[in-house]
Amino acid sequence: MSEIASTPPSSKGGSNVYFLGLVGVIVIWGSSFIVVDIAVDFAPPMAIAMWRFVFASLFFLILSVIMKKRKNSPQGTISLLSTSQLPPLSKGRYIAYLIVASLAGISFFFTAQYNAISLIGASMPALLVCLISPILITFFSFLLFKEKVNRIQVLGFIIASLGAFLLITGGDLTQITPVATNFVGTLLAAATPVLWAIYSLITKQLLKYKNGFQVTCYTTYLGTLGLFVITIFSMDFDQWIFALSQIEVLASVLYLAAGCAVFGYLVWNQALGHLPSANVGAIFYAEPFITVLFAWIFLQQLISPYSLLGGIIVLLAIFLITWHKTGQKGI
Repeated sequence: MSEIASTPPSSKGGSNVYFLGLVGVIVIWGSSFIVVDIAVDFAPPMAIAMWRFVFASLFFLILSVIMKKRKNSPQGTISLLSTSQLPPLSKGRYIAYLIVASLAGISFFFTAQYNAISLIGASMPALLVCLISPILITFFSFLLFKEKVNRIQVLGFIIASLGAFLLITGGDLTQITPVATNFVGTLLAAATPVLWAIYSLITKQLLKYKNGFQVTCYTTYLGTLGLFVITIFSMDFDQWIFALSQIEVLASVLYLAAGCAVFGYLVWNQALGHLPSANVGAIFYAEPFITVLFAWIFLQQLISPYSLLGGIIVLLAIFLITWHKTGQKGI
Protein backbone atom coordinates (compact mmCIF):
# COMPACT_ATOMS: atom_id res chain seq x y z
CA MET A 1 0.00 0.00 0.00
CA SER A 2 2.81 2.38 0.81
CA GLU A 3 4.33 1.85 -2.62
CA ILE A 4 1.38 3.27 -4.55
CA ALA A 5 2.18 6.52 -6.30
CA SER A 6 0.59 9.79 -5.31
CA THR A 7 -2.40 11.18 -7.17
CA PRO A 8 -1.29 12.93 -10.35
CA PRO A 9 -2.64 16.45 -10.68
CA SER A 10 -5.54 16.86 -13.12
CA SER A 11 -5.44 19.34 -15.97
CA LYS A 12 -5.96 22.95 -14.97
CA GLY A 13 -9.51 23.06 -16.35
CA GLY A 14 -10.42 19.73 -14.80
CA SER A 15 -8.96 20.73 -11.44
CA ASN A 16 -10.99 23.96 -11.45
CA VAL A 17 -14.19 21.99 -11.99
CA TYR A 18 -13.46 19.71 -9.04
CA PHE A 19 -12.47 22.62 -6.79
CA LEU A 20 -15.67 24.46 -7.74
CA GLY A 21 -17.68 21.36 -6.87
CA LEU A 22 -15.88 21.11 -3.52
CA VAL A 23 -16.74 24.74 -2.75
CA GLY A 24 -20.42 23.90 -3.27
CA VAL A 25 -20.06 20.85 -1.05
CA ILE A 26 -18.48 22.84 1.78
CA VAL A 27 -21.24 25.47 1.66
CA ILE A 28 -23.87 22.73 1.89
CA TRP A 29 -22.01 20.79 4.57
CA GLY A 30 -21.33 23.97 6.53
CA SER A 31 -25.03 24.83 6.55
CA SER A 32 -25.95 21.25 7.53
CA PHE A 33 -24.74 21.83 11.09
CA ILE A 34 -27.22 24.68 11.42
CA VAL A 35 -30.01 22.59 9.92
CA VAL A 36 -29.34 19.78 12.39
CA ASP A 37 -29.08 22.23 15.31
CA ILE A 38 -32.57 23.47 14.44
CA ALA A 39 -33.98 19.99 13.77
CA VAL A 40 -32.87 18.52 17.12
CA ASP A 41 -35.34 20.87 18.79
CA PHE A 42 -38.09 18.80 17.18
CA ALA A 43 -36.70 15.25 17.13
CA PRO A 44 -33.93 13.09 18.66
CA PRO A 45 -30.58 13.32 16.84
CA MET A 46 -30.58 9.61 15.91
CA ALA A 47 -33.99 9.94 14.25
CA ILE A 48 -32.66 12.77 12.09
CA ALA A 49 -29.53 10.81 11.16
CA MET A 50 -31.55 7.69 10.40
CA TRP A 51 -34.13 9.38 8.16
CA ARG A 52 -31.43 11.39 6.40
CA PHE A 53 -29.73 8.24 5.15
CA VAL A 54 -32.94 6.34 4.51
CA PHE A 55 -33.86 9.06 2.01
CA ALA A 56 -30.30 9.23 0.71
CA SER A 57 -30.35 5.48 0.07
CA LEU A 58 -33.65 5.85 -1.81
CA PHE A 59 -32.20 8.66 -3.93
CA PHE A 60 -29.15 6.58 -4.80
CA LEU A 61 -31.34 3.57 -5.59
CA ILE A 62 -33.43 5.65 -7.98
CA LEU A 63 -30.29 7.04 -9.65
CA SER A 64 -28.89 3.52 -10.01
CA VAL A 65 -32.05 2.29 -11.69
CA ILE A 66 -32.09 5.26 -14.08
CA MET A 67 -28.45 4.74 -14.99
CA LYS A 68 -28.98 1.03 -15.52
CA LYS A 69 -31.95 1.62 -17.82
CA ARG A 70 -29.99 4.13 -19.84
CA LYS A 71 -27.01 1.78 -19.85
CA ASN A 72 -24.90 4.80 -18.99
CA SER A 73 -23.46 4.16 -15.56
CA PRO A 74 -21.24 7.06 -14.49
CA GLN A 75 -17.59 6.34 -14.98
CA GLY A 76 -16.52 7.70 -11.61
CA THR A 77 -12.84 8.02 -10.91
CA ILE A 78 -9.91 6.78 -12.92
CA SER A 79 -7.43 4.50 -11.19
CA LEU A 80 -4.20 6.10 -10.10
CA LEU A 81 -2.39 3.28 -11.84
CA SER A 82 -3.58 0.86 -14.48
CA THR A 83 -5.29 -2.24 -13.12
CA SER A 84 -2.30 -4.40 -14.05
CA GLN A 85 -0.01 -2.23 -11.90
CA LEU A 86 -2.26 -2.34 -8.84
CA PRO A 87 -2.09 -5.15 -6.31
CA PRO A 88 -5.16 -7.39 -6.73
CA LEU A 89 -8.19 -6.59 -4.60
CA SER A 90 -10.06 -9.72 -3.55
CA LYS A 91 -13.83 -9.72 -3.18
CA GLY A 92 -13.49 -10.29 0.54
CA ARG A 93 -11.15 -7.34 1.01
CA TYR A 94 -13.38 -5.15 -1.16
CA ILE A 95 -16.40 -5.97 1.02
CA ALA A 96 -14.35 -5.42 4.19
CA TYR A 97 -13.21 -2.00 2.92
CA LEU A 98 -16.83 -1.06 2.14
CA ILE A 99 -18.02 -2.10 5.60
CA VAL A 100 -15.28 -0.22 7.45
CA ALA A 101 -15.77 2.89 5.29
CA SER A 102 -19.55 2.85 5.78
CA LEU A 103 -19.27 2.40 9.54
CA ALA A 104 -16.58 5.06 9.94
CA GLY A 105 -17.96 7.63 7.48
CA ILE A 106 -21.68 7.22 8.12
CA SER A 107 -22.88 5.01 10.98
CA PHE A 108 -20.42 6.00 13.72
CA PHE A 109 -19.61 9.43 12.30
CA PHE A 110 -23.17 10.73 12.31
CA THR A 111 -24.04 9.04 15.59
CA ALA A 112 -21.21 10.99 17.19
CA GLN A 113 -21.77 14.21 15.27
CA TYR A 114 -25.53 14.57 15.69
CA ASN A 115 -25.42 13.73 19.39
CA ALA A 116 -22.60 16.24 19.79
CA ILE A 117 -24.67 18.92 18.06
CA SER A 118 -27.61 18.20 20.37
CA LEU A 119 -25.31 18.67 23.39
CA ILE A 120 -23.07 21.59 22.42
CA GLY A 121 -24.65 23.19 19.36
CA ALA A 122 -23.51 23.43 15.76
CA SER A 123 -20.24 25.35 15.85
CA MET A 124 -17.93 23.13 17.90
CA PRO A 125 -18.57 19.85 15.99
CA ALA A 126 -18.01 21.68 12.70
CA LEU A 127 -14.85 23.32 13.95
CA LEU A 128 -13.29 20.17 15.37
CA VAL A 129 -13.85 18.02 12.30
CA CYS A 130 -12.50 20.78 10.08
CA LEU A 131 -9.41 21.32 12.21
CA ILE A 132 -8.24 17.75 12.60
CA SER A 133 -9.52 15.85 9.53
CA PRO A 134 -7.29 17.52 6.89
CA ILE A 135 -4.25 17.08 9.11
CA LEU A 136 -4.97 13.37 9.64
CA ILE A 137 -5.80 12.80 5.96
CA THR A 138 -2.62 14.49 4.80
CA PHE A 139 -0.41 12.85 7.43
CA PHE A 140 -1.59 9.31 6.71
CA SER A 141 -1.53 9.92 2.94
CA PHE A 142 2.09 10.99 3.29
CA LEU A 143 2.87 8.06 5.60
CA LEU A 144 1.01 5.29 3.76
CA PHE A 145 0.71 6.41 0.14
CA LYS A 146 3.85 8.54 -0.25
CA GLU A 147 1.87 11.62 -1.31
CA LYS A 148 4.43 14.39 -1.10
CA VAL A 149 3.76 17.59 0.81
CA ASN A 150 5.83 20.66 0.03
CA ARG A 151 7.08 23.18 2.56
CA ILE A 152 4.54 25.82 1.58
CA GLN A 153 1.72 23.35 2.26
CA VAL A 154 3.20 22.47 5.65
CA LEU A 155 3.24 26.17 6.49
CA GLY A 156 -0.37 26.39 5.31
CA PHE A 157 -1.47 23.56 7.61
CA ILE A 158 0.27 25.18 10.58
CA ILE A 159 -1.42 28.51 9.87
CA ALA A 160 -4.79 26.78 9.36
CA SER A 161 -4.43 24.99 12.69
CA LEU A 162 -3.82 28.32 14.43
CA GLY A 163 -6.87 29.85 12.75
CA ALA A 164 -9.09 26.88 13.58
CA PHE A 165 -7.85 26.95 17.18
CA LEU A 166 -8.97 30.56 17.50
CA LEU A 167 -12.35 29.64 16.00
CA ILE A 168 -12.84 26.78 18.47
CA THR A 169 -11.64 28.34 21.71
CA GLY A 170 -12.11 32.07 21.16
CA GLY A 171 -8.75 32.34 22.94
CA ASP A 172 -10.01 30.51 26.05
CA LEU A 173 -8.25 27.14 26.64
CA THR A 174 -10.79 26.06 29.28
CA GLN A 175 -13.28 25.42 26.50
CA ILE A 176 -11.44 22.20 25.56
CA THR A 177 -10.63 20.83 29.04
CA PRO A 178 -12.53 18.18 31.10
CA VAL A 179 -13.75 20.90 33.47
CA ALA A 180 -15.83 22.41 30.69
CA THR A 181 -19.59 22.03 31.08
CA ASN A 182 -20.08 20.27 27.77
CA PHE A 183 -16.98 18.10 27.74
CA VAL A 184 -18.91 14.94 26.70
CA GLY A 185 -20.31 16.69 23.67
CA THR A 186 -16.86 18.01 22.80
CA LEU A 187 -15.41 14.50 23.16
CA LEU A 188 -18.01 13.11 20.76
CA ALA A 189 -17.25 15.92 18.33
CA ALA A 190 -13.52 15.19 18.63
CA ALA A 191 -14.10 11.60 17.48
CA THR A 192 -15.56 12.73 14.16
CA PRO A 193 -12.33 13.86 12.43
CA VAL A 194 -10.72 10.49 13.16
CA LEU A 195 -13.72 8.68 11.69
CA TRP A 196 -13.80 10.96 8.64
CA ALA A 197 -10.09 10.48 7.98
CA ILE A 198 -10.56 6.69 8.07
CA TYR A 199 -13.48 6.96 5.66
CA SER A 200 -11.61 9.23 3.26
CA LEU A 201 -8.45 7.13 3.11
CA ILE A 202 -10.27 3.82 2.64
CA THR A 203 -12.52 5.37 0.01
CA LYS A 204 -9.48 6.68 -1.86
CA GLN A 205 -8.17 3.12 -2.08
CA LEU A 206 -11.52 1.78 -3.28
CA LEU A 207 -11.65 4.42 -6.01
CA LYS A 208 -8.59 2.88 -7.63
CA TYR A 209 -10.67 -0.19 -8.46
CA LYS A 210 -14.30 0.97 -8.60
CA ASN A 211 -16.09 4.09 -9.85
CA GLY A 212 -17.14 6.76 -7.39
CA PHE A 213 -20.88 6.29 -7.91
CA GLN A 214 -20.73 2.60 -7.05
CA VAL A 215 -18.57 3.14 -3.97
CA THR A 216 -20.81 5.96 -2.73
CA CYS A 217 -23.99 3.92 -3.23
CA TYR A 218 -22.68 0.85 -1.42
CA THR A 219 -21.21 2.78 1.51
CA THR A 220 -24.50 4.69 1.85
CA TYR A 221 -26.56 1.49 1.90
CA LEU A 222 -24.28 -0.18 4.43
CA GLY A 223 -23.96 2.98 6.52
CA THR A 224 -27.75 3.30 6.65
CA LEU A 225 -28.01 -0.30 7.81
CA GLY A 226 -25.49 0.45 10.55
CA LEU A 227 -27.48 3.52 11.63
CA PHE A 228 -30.64 1.40 11.67
CA VAL A 229 -29.04 -1.07 14.09
CA ILE A 230 -27.73 1.73 16.33
CA THR A 231 -31.10 3.48 16.30
CA ILE A 232 -32.96 0.30 17.29
CA PHE A 233 -30.99 0.21 20.54
CA SER A 234 -31.28 3.94 21.23
CA MET A 235 -34.94 4.84 20.68
CA ASP A 236 -38.47 3.48 20.17
CA PHE A 237 -39.97 3.02 16.72
CA ASP A 238 -42.81 5.41 17.62
CA GLN A 239 -40.23 8.19 17.93
CA TRP A 240 -39.06 7.56 14.36
CA ILE A 241 -42.58 7.99 12.97
CA PHE A 242 -43.37 11.01 15.12
CA ALA A 243 -40.14 12.70 14.06
CA LEU A 244 -40.94 12.37 10.35
CA SER A 245 -44.50 13.65 10.86
CA GLN A 246 -43.14 17.10 11.70
CA ILE A 247 -42.64 19.34 8.69
CA GLU A 248 -39.46 20.88 10.14
CA VAL A 249 -37.84 17.46 10.48
CA LEU A 250 -39.03 16.26 7.07
CA ALA A 251 -37.65 19.37 5.35
CA SER A 252 -34.37 19.02 7.22
CA VAL A 253 -33.78 15.36 6.39
CA LEU A 254 -34.66 15.91 2.72
CA TYR A 255 -32.11 18.74 2.52
CA LEU A 256 -29.50 16.68 4.34
CA ALA A 257 -30.18 13.63 2.17
CA ALA A 258 -30.22 15.29 -1.25
CA GLY A 259 -27.65 18.02 -0.63
CA CYS A 260 -25.21 16.60 1.89
CA ALA A 261 -25.40 12.85 1.36
CA VAL A 262 -26.03 12.52 -2.38
CA PHE A 263 -24.42 15.61 -3.93
CA GLY A 264 -21.81 16.01 -1.20
CA TYR A 265 -20.56 12.44 -1.08
CA LEU A 266 -20.51 12.04 -4.86
CA VAL A 267 -18.45 15.21 -5.38
CA TRP A 268 -16.15 14.40 -2.43
CA ASN A 269 -15.41 10.91 -3.73
CA GLN A 270 -14.88 12.17 -7.29
CA ALA A 271 -12.45 14.84 -6.04
CA LEU A 272 -10.56 12.28 -3.96
CA GLY A 273 -9.89 10.29 -7.11
CA HIS A 274 -8.69 13.24 -9.22
CA LEU A 275 -6.91 15.57 -6.80
CA PRO A 276 -4.18 15.12 -4.17
CA SER A 277 -5.55 14.25 -0.73
CA ALA A 278 -3.86 17.29 0.79
CA ASN A 279 -5.78 19.65 -1.50
CA VAL A 280 -9.12 17.91 -0.99
CA GLY A 281 -8.64 17.80 2.77
CA ALA A 282 -7.60 21.45 2.90
CA ILE A 283 -11.00 22.55 1.56
CA PHE A 284 -12.40 21.43 4.91
CA TYR A 285 -10.82 24.49 6.51
CA ALA A 286 -13.43 26.74 4.89
CA GLU A 287 -16.29 24.84 6.53
CA PRO A 288 -15.99 26.30 10.07
CA PHE A 289 -16.11 29.82 8.63
CA ILE A 290 -19.27 28.91 6.71
CA THR A 291 -20.84 27.33 9.81
CA VAL A 292 -20.01 30.30 12.05
CA LEU A 293 -21.41 32.69 9.41
CA PHE A 294 -24.65 30.70 9.09
CA ALA A 295 -24.92 30.42 12.88
CA TRP A 296 -24.77 34.20 13.07
CA ILE A 297 -27.36 34.68 10.30
CA PHE A 298 -29.90 32.00 11.25
CA LEU A 299 -29.32 31.41 14.98
CA GLN A 300 -28.25 34.94 15.96
CA GLN A 301 -25.00 33.62 17.42
CA LEU A 302 -22.53 36.48 17.55
CA ILE A 303 -19.09 36.06 15.99
CA SER A 304 -16.33 37.01 18.44
CA PRO A 305 -13.31 39.00 17.24
CA TYR A 306 -11.14 35.91 17.77
CA SER A 307 -13.49 33.81 15.63
CA LEU A 308 -13.47 36.41 12.89
CA LEU A 309 -9.68 36.57 13.00
CA GLY A 310 -9.53 32.77 12.90
CA GLY A 311 -11.73 32.70 9.82
CA ILE A 312 -9.46 35.15 7.99
CA ILE A 313 -6.37 33.13 8.93
CA VAL A 314 -8.04 29.93 7.72
CA LEU A 315 -8.86 31.46 4.35
CA LEU A 316 -5.22 32.51 3.96
CA ALA A 317 -4.11 28.98 4.79
CA ILE A 318 -6.46 27.50 2.16
CA PHE A 319 -4.75 29.62 -0.48
CA LEU A 320 -1.31 28.39 0.58
CA ILE A 321 -2.33 24.72 0.65
CA THR A 322 -4.40 24.48 -2.51
CA TRP A 323 -2.51 26.77 -4.91
CA HIS A 324 0.85 25.08 -4.68
CA LYS A 325 1.30 21.80 -6.51
CA THR A 326 1.92 18.78 -4.37
CA GLY A 327 5.27 17.20 -5.08
CA GLN A 328 7.35 20.33 -5.60
CA LYS A 329 10.25 20.18 -3.16
CA GLY A 330 8.36 17.42 -1.34
CA ILE A 331 9.37 16.45 2.13
